[in-house]
Amino acid sequence: MDGRTGAVNAKPGTMVRAADATPLVTLTQLRPITVAFNVPERHLPTIRAAMETSKLSVTAGIPGAAVPPAEGVLNFVDSQVDQQTGTILVKGQFENADTRLWPGQFVDVVLTLRVEPQALTLPEEAVQTGQQGRFVYVVKPDDTVEIRNVTVARSQEGTAVIADGVQAGERVVVDGQSRLYPGAKVAAAKNGGKDGANGKAPLTGGAS
Repeated sequence: MDGRTGAVNAKPGTMVRAADATPLVTLTQLRPITVAFNVPERHLPTIRAAMETSKLSVTAGIPGAAVPPAEGVLNFVDSQVDQQTGTILVKGQFENADTRLWPGQFVDVVLTLRVEPQALTLPEEAVQTGQQGRFVYVVKPDDTVEIRNVTVARSQEGTAVIADGVQAGERVVVDGQSRLYPGAKVAAAKNGGKDGANGKAPLTGGAS
């Protein structure tokens, strides 16, 4: 075990006994180090299935620190779900060669359940909901828009993963959709804006 000693609770001449509850000194392991956290039970089937074929990546970032998050792997899933919280305890192991992580420290943890390199994503606000379901305004080569129904596989942290309806490289409107109608002209936002389909040409709606 590679660790560090903490406070020494005895000085030369101090009388000690084998049954003393207070240890003489505490040795805390630093390398490797384990980070424990809880995840919602709905993710348990995905976690278990993924662990059968590969190691799941875990990152632990220190809030407010300038250093990048430490990288580790998931190595423990508890044997039961906490019925009071609906979560399950899991643990990630980190080599912690630079002792970036410290015992007892609070960290921001990200557990990667899967990687989809070919996934098509859009800003969540680009996706609208109408009588026919979810749709986006797709910008045609002449800068006019058309309504395109889309299937959203899932949404997370402001990003929608699109299963069907648009192609990579197509331009979509991400703002001002309430002013649009089929055939309306739009212009690319001059002050930036958010990404279109997979990072292509963000546009702001403005019928003209």
